[in-house]
Amino acid sequence: MRRSSIRSVVGAFIVVGVVGVGYGLYSTLQSQKSKQMDRTSLEGMLPDAVQWIQNFHRIEIRDGKKAWELVAEEAQYLQDQNQVVVRKPHTTFYMADGEKVSVTGSEGSVEFVGQDLQKAVLHGNVEIHVRGFVVRADDAVYDRNSEQIVAEGPVTIDGEQVQVAGNDMTVYVKESRFQLENTVRVTLSPKAVAASRRS
Repeated sequence: MRRSSIRSVVGAFIVVGVVGVGYGLYSTLQSQKSKQMDRTSLEGMLPDAVQWIQNFHRIEIRDGKKAWELVAEEAQYLQDQNQVVVRKPHTTFYMADGEKVSVTGSEGSVEFVGQDLQKAVLHGNVEIHVRGFVVRADDAVYDRNSEQIVAEGPVTIDGEQVQVAGNDMTVYVKESRFQLENTVRVTLSPKAVAASRRS
């Protein structure tokens, strides 16, 4: 083969190679741009998945006094459902007589109508503090219309001198009192037993 033919073949290979590399770079850039567009569109479509509010705090004032207060480590708005999903919430209800009822849990959801808290559902390690007693349950639901906190299933109530275990409890928030529906077991502490004997 002549040198001129060899040069022509080599030149053709070089041209093909350059075109191939250029096309490869173009395809890579287009692919990266497409991925960036897809990622951006997904972020726009899924705002609730990434928008968590740290140190969430809401409060309602009625007649110049606190009515309730909600604090949570994290919260996420679900605008289409008028709900706020909360992690490690701590809700406090303030009574007219100065008493407080506080409720904590691992997680939950809260429903609002305007600025008013209408319903709160808590799950996991729920504790209700009312008049010196600590109520423990797996779940609890607060309803504003009835002003009640309802815990279905096993419930324990610990006081300074008494422990009560039962099922299906209702806390009447305005009256700061609670009621167990069935299977109630009461255990008195030694101090309480001694006091009852003296009386």
